[in-house]
Amino acid sequence: MTRRAFTLIELIISVVLLFLIVFFLVNNYQTLKNAAALSTKHETQEAFMEDFVNLISKDLLQAKSIAIKQGKNTDIVYIEETTNSLYGKSRTNVSYAVLREANELIRIESIAPITLPQPSASASYAHDFLVIDRKFTTFKVYKGRGDNNTSSGCTVLIGF
Repeated sequence: MTRRAFTLIELIISVVLLFLIVFFLVNNYQTLKNAAALSTKHETQEAFMEDFVNLISKDLLQAKSIAIKQGKNTDIVYIEETTNSLYGKSRTNVSYAVLREANELIRIESIAPITLPQPSASASYAHDFLVIDRKFTTFKVYKGRGDNNTSSGCTVLIGF
């Protein structure tokens, strides 16, 4: 008598082996998918930080003067007459305001001198606002022992 079919044990072993192969393939696929997502997030964050560091470096290095005001809920850096403008203005005043409760960093640009808080709601329309990020835990600018009228000696501390 010749055997032309598989036995039940052979079929069960084949199904179990197939199940194990599929299980490990799906597990590896999920691991690769998570790694790719994490890599993309890291690259995006790295590109953002590079752009931000370039922006603030240009603001600080091209400034006529810098003033730092630290308060209970906000830290404000006033940068007077920088040539670095996001909106095509020739000489602008820039302020970076850190709202501690919301962990927000806001860049304010205007031709007119900037005073915060704004004296009236209509005065804020003369300024261009850019919310840099809502995840900052630390943003500090410390003035070094350089000349008070230049940006030399500034140290910027940034943290997420």
